[in-house]
Amino acid sequence: MLMHVKYLFFLFLVAQSVNAQICDNVISLGNAGGDACTHLAKMPSGLTVGGIFQQNISFNGIVYNSAGAFDIFLSNYDSSGQLVNAMSIGNSGNNELSAMTSDNSGNLYLSGTFTGQLNLGSYGFQSTTITHFIAKINPQGQLIWAEQLQAKGINKVYDLQVSPDGQFLWVCGEYSDSLKIGTEQLYSPFLYNLFVLKLNSWDGAADWLRDVPDAKWAKARTLAPLPDGTAWIAAEFKDSLVMTGNTYYYSMIHSDILFAKIDANGQWQSSKRWGGVYEDKPKKLRLAPDLQTLWLCGDFVAVLNVDQFQLMTAFRFYDAYWIKIDLAGNALAVGQSNTIANCYVYDIAFQGTELWLGGYFQDSLQGADQMHYPVGGFDIFWYRIDTTEALLRKSETAGGSGNDFINAMAAYNNGVYAAGTYQQMMEWNGQSTTASGFSDGWLGCISSGTAAAVQKPIPNFIAVKISPNPSSDQFRIELEERMLIRWELYSMEGRRVLLGNTEIIDAAKLTKGTYSLTIYTEKGIAVAKLIRR
Repeated sequence: MLMHVKYLFFLFLVAQSVNAQICDNVISLGNAGGDACTHLAKMPSGLTVGGIFQQNISFNGIVYNSAGAFDIFLSNYDSSGQLVNAMSIGNSGNNELSAMTSDNSGNLYLSGTFTGQLNLGSYGFQSTTITHFIAKINPQGQLIWAEQLQAKGINKVYDLQVSPDGQFLWVCGEYSDSLKIGTEQLYSPFLYNLFVLKLNSWDGAADWLRDVPDAKWAKARTLAPLPDGTAWIAAEFKDSLVMTGNTYYYSMIHSDILFAKIDANGQWQSSKRWGGVYEDKPKKLRLAPDLQTLWLCGDFVAVLNVDQFQLMTAFRFYDAYWIKIDLAGNALAVGQSNTIANCYVYDIAFQGTELWLGGYFQDSLQGADQMHYPVGGFDIFWYRIDTTEALLRKSETAGGSGNDFINAMAAYNNGVYAAGTYQQMMEWNGQSTTASGFSDGWLGCISSGTAAAVQKPIPNFIAVKISPNPSSDQFRIELEERMLIRWELYSMEGRRVLLGNTEIIDAAKLTKGTYSLTIYTEKGIAVAKLIRR
């Protein structure tokens, strides 16, 4: 067990019931601070949940106190929802779990942030800037190896995946100025550059470290290693970059998607650009269990052109997308969500012939056969997509009075599990769970068929006029019938910034930008976009 920064060994706990099986109820993880479940990994006998916590968190009565602002926790559960063991990682700085995965032998690989002195077992790391460690832990909870990314500027790990043969660990992310691991080193004169790193899985030694030398602004968000030793990378880029063969890509003000293949020796082989006119973001790229296709999910605004396909949003807000891709990098089919405000996807999992896709949404969400509406600011959703035609077959939602998120998904033991964060209260399987602090993490099975929140009556959407809009100080709500109950104003990140029950919205203290307004009346709900200039 990692007890903060000084020791690394598992503290094995006596397995105790956590009141119910995972499929029957949601497990809440948290205490007085801001806590979140951010990652899931499938293990031979269950699931490992990873996340962050403030102040303290307890597992079966054993309390872990954070050494700094945020610490990392890992907790293992068997398929019946019993806690098997837990551990924490942290130092006096701020620690965040940035990526986590496992291999077929049950080894756990993870990356996290630290500043200052961090001791992982016998490994001592030091950094004056926020940087990352990468570590391997075997099924018995022993630290096998740990490495440090050394950087003068910004660096972040977004994803790591084990090669299909289990021999290598692929890592991707972003850096600025310089980046070093072992004897491998990169330099960039620009603001952000992507990086791809290949490590030996048995000892953590760096095989190679690569970037795109001419990238002005690029971040490698996710990757998928292939059985032939190559890997596909999905990156977000702005401005311009040059790939192999002097292939030149240019993005206007907003970000586009770079989809590129790199070989076993770190040489870029092929690439293409997918994009539109506003922000286009890749989130997760995964190889399907049949090893024949890739699936990419993410978020986009307005227009997204993917080979011969085009996706469009109805409003200037984010929709989720999914793309079925062959191993040569050609898009075979695409799909998207449909929302009045924002919909963000964060992870995918495969179960049988279906792709499960999860995230969170605001205001409304078009499902397979119905519309879904949130209870609070953001509610969680999951889609079941047929992998043959990439068509949406089933949609479900859950949530409560606060902002609720899905951050990770994993398939295990004929079930699909999700983990995330919730605030205040969350409804699950007809029951409610209450957060202990600002936010708690949660873990639940979403494939049981009963996990979705009780369906709410579909509200009527009514017309509203906001004037003036844009405005620099205040907005007036103009309804045909003056039966206003309340209104709530949310930032584009989903944070509620104002609420009230009068027709005047005082926006003088808000920062400039775009906001989403939800108005509740006796006749129904109205939704509008506000621009504070």
